[in-house]
Amino acid sequence: MSHKKISLGSLFYNNKFVMIFSVFCALVIWVVFATRNTEEIPRTVTDVPIVVNLSDSAQQSGLKVFSPVNAKAKVAIKGNSLTVNQVKNTDLQIEAKQAASLTGPVSNYKLELSATKLGNLSNYEVVSIEPSSILVTVDYYSEKVFNIDTSQITPPVDPQYYLNAPTLSSDSVTVSGPKQEVDQVAKVTIPYEQDKTPLTETKHFTGKLVMLDADGNEIKSDSLTLSMDAVDVTCNVLYRKVLPLQVEFTGKPSGLDDFESRVTVEPKEIEVAGPEDAFANISELALPAIDFTTISPSSDEFDVDVSLPTGFKNVSNIYTAKVKLDLDTFTTRTMALNPDTITFKNLPAGYQAEVYTQSLSVTIVGPPSEIEAFTENNLVAQIDMTGKENFTGQTEVPVTISVTGAPNSWVYGSYMVNIGVSAKME
Repeated sequence: MSHKKISLGSLFYNNKFVMIFSVFCALVIWVVFATRNTEEIPRTVTDVPIVVNLSDSAQQSGLKVFSPVNAKAKVAIKGNSLTVNQVKNTDLQIEAKQAASLTGPVSNYKLELSATKLGNLSNYEVVSIEPSSILVTVDYYSEKVFNIDTSQITPPVDPQYYLNAPTLSSDSVTVSGPKQEVDQVAKVTIPYEQDKTPLTETKHFTGKLVMLDADGNEIKSDSLTLSMDAVDVTCNVLYRKVLPLQVEFTGKPSGLDDFESRVTVEPKEIEVAGPEDAFANISELALPAIDFTTISPSSDEFDVDVSLPTGFKNVSNIYTAKVKLDLDTFTTRTMALNPDTITFKNLPAGYQAEVYTQSLSVTIVGPPSEIEAFTENNLVAQIDMTGKENFTGQTEVPVTISVTGAPNSWVYGSYMVNIGVSAKME
């Protein structure tokens, strides 16, 4: 008779043996835990949440617990082994019960901890809590908005270029947390590590926000929260150039070809900064035009705003130019305009208009030899009815008066007349 030799390793390829062996191992493990002497040797439950609850009245007054946040403790328990070995961290709660007696702000105030059993498992004893106490900070919630300080952002630039004020993706930030700590914040700034090479083009980077106290010391606190931790910073680097100021006019008489020689402007030029490629199309800065109706021998000086194209910076910080006109060889004359000579422009079909003003004095400026020969035939007056197509009745409107037959003269001042508009009778 032959005997088959049975290998221990081959048994684990037998499904029935593996099942029986697994059940046996589980039973052994259960027996070990069930019979462990947890009556004498405590078991430690970790990551038990610590709860700090203020009284309802304290919370209604605005008090809030700022620390600790999401604190956990270890709890040693002993008792019936079957019960003790089933206790999880969710079956316990650690509470600082003295917190209910707090009625005002406290900082790093010590509170003793006690454990509370949750759920149906209760046949065990709490031996110890680690830590046995905590330090809490309780204060009123506060928020304060700060304009972000950029004074530390001062990268060196090439002498031919200009560093414009840094621009931020957000100009302000909100600091929130315990009032006593928020009140310690004097400014929120962006530290900057200096560049070694002077900049010749715009630089972009992300700047971390840092809180400082009144003495310039950095404030680090887990209780304080910034509405954002960083902002995008643009150090706009512009090209510098000196440009002349050009005086412009509207309504200039056709005969005054050499009038520019009578014009002086102070300053004659200013320094500006802008995108380098934009200077290819800019050789001067045109000032806002001066209307000849505002010019006379007694009105020959003008303060004109200096405006720049979008994206340019006035490096000279001169925002007004003084324009002086030499009108020593010009004079003025006042003439009466016959209202009947006033015509209407853009009067709708089917309507008629009439000038009610009976007299109108007009001031003429020009060379004496030219305006001395003036007659009322040299004046052309017109009323533009654009925008009043549906108007009927009486009103006051501007009248445009120009000069004809005198190429070096013009009308000084603005004039209004009363008119009446009505539908034509069929």
